[in-house]
Amino acid sequence: MFKDRGGGSSGSELHEASVFEVQVSSKLFAKPVYNEYIDELEKTISIPRPHYQKLYVSLLKQYADFVQLLQVSGDPQHTLVLHRSMRRAFGFVKYCAPKVMANNGFGFDIDRLMYALFSAALLTGVGRVFQDRQIVICDKQGAYQRIHFPILGPVSGNFYKVRAMKSQQEEYVAMTHLMYAQVVVPGVGLAWLMEDQKLFTWWVSALADFKTGFSELEIELDLDKVAKGVGEDLSFEHEVVTHEPIETLEGERFLAWLKEQLSLDSSLINKDGSGLHHVDGALLVEIDQWIEKYISEERTNSIAKERVKGQFLSLGVSSASQQCSKSKSSGFLGQLSKSEFEAVAIEYEKGLFESGALGPVTQVAQTGQMTSSERLFSRVGGAAQQFSIGQTPNSK
Repeated sequence: MFKDRGGGSSGSELHEASVFEVQVSSKLFAKPVYNEYIDELEKTISIPRPHYQKLYVSLLKQYADFVQLLQVSGDPQHTLVLHRSMRRAFGFVKYCAPKVMANNGFGFDIDRLMYALFSAALLTGVGRVFQDRQIVICDKQGAYQRIHFPILGPVSGNFYKVRAMKSQQEEYVAMTHLMYAQVVVPGVGLAWLMEDQKLFTWWVSALADFKTGFSELEIELDLDKVAKGVGEDLSFEHEVVTHEPIETLEGERFLAWLKEQLSLDSSLINKDGSGLHHVDGALLVEIDQWIEKYISEERTNSIAKERVKGQFLSLGVSSASQQCSKSKSSGFLGQLSKSEFEAVAIEYEKGLFESGALGPVTQVAQTGQMTSSERLFSRVGGAAQQFSIGQTPNSK
């Protein structure tokens, strides 16, 4: 089918220091190979050009804006999600169009069935695209601006990073296939599909599992099998250009090191003197202590602690540094001793670690508080991340 040309110099997208330029579909589809794809697909679909543009071309462009340069998870060839989907969808309709015509649409309107088959082949598994990763909008230097929420529409901004996060539960992902499809598919296309209740039901099922969705049709439903060998003369451009800005590189290196330390020994959390506190909704990290440990262990003495700290805080993975206090009983009479420290909070919602491995929740008093809704709008709108998660100001 349509070949991808090699891979980008950065390899895996989850080298989290890498900054990608936001892809704009109008520019992408101006390239000759994408124009050729659209022309070849139109010959197979055979509906009036204005309808083809609104139903098919709009769908392809909106999908390109939605998935950007994300790679197929676990693919050693680093194939782009967009390219695999386009190959599958074109290959499938090329294969099934004669069969649909020969069988008079299998009882469905032929044009509508073809649209259902193409769009489902393009979008099948769309909920998995963001199952274990997150797009973070940033500036050219890699500094955090806001979190991208796929349900709100295509990626907006100029640059982004891709961060690994804990994998979403299967029950949750099953719900997101249709929700994300509603973001991508043109409204007129959805309305057309929904006019046929039976076909729409099949289509929704096919978004999660293509073979299950259209199992009653007497055609081959293995997308990769039918796409193989179709359109070998077309080659997608697959040069993914990224850069690793020095303005945030030390912060990214520290974050990667910190995540590794937590994965190697979670027993450090809540241990006296560890500088790690599991609070309600987040992990509190005594940032100065851990940066000093990082500099010492990684032999990066030439890097100033304040530089690492400033770059880390610019990544948007934690709250701003804040004063905290923790009380515990001591002595025979159960007297309370109070310790104060400076820490940052990394919230569960960031998905950077498994909360179940953090041990019991401890009570820590923090300055500055944010409600759940305030935290949401800070992520969507890019407001300053100064929050305290689920803590009571007078905790003792």
